[in-house]
Amino acid sequence: MTIVNAIVSTTTLGREDRGIPTCFLYLYLGDGDSQGFGGYDLRYKDYAQSFIFELPEVLGVRSWEKLPGTLCRVEYDDGPGASRRIVRIGHVLEDRWFEAPR
Repeated sequence: MTIVNAIVSTTTLGREDRGIPTCFLYLYLGDGDSQGFGGYDLRYKDYAQSFIFELPEVLGVRSWEKLPGTLCRVEYDDGPGASRRIVRIGHVLEDRWFEAPR
């Protein structure tokens, strides 16, 4: 596992290409590298609600809309290239994390 600093670049809350309601965010990891996180189907309330309401709290912002521009830490597995998977996102200074469901 590797932990790096990142910045939330954009968030999405809406329907993806196939019409499924989802929530998603993109993270800038530095050196021109970005990665997506989330993609939870809003019809399955457990993960989606947790993602929308707990992640901003973990990162120290008041709402989903305030996430873009937020500095954070990202832990990802060390798989090669496209198989790299973010497993959790944390507060940049405090030991608070949001873990991706497995």
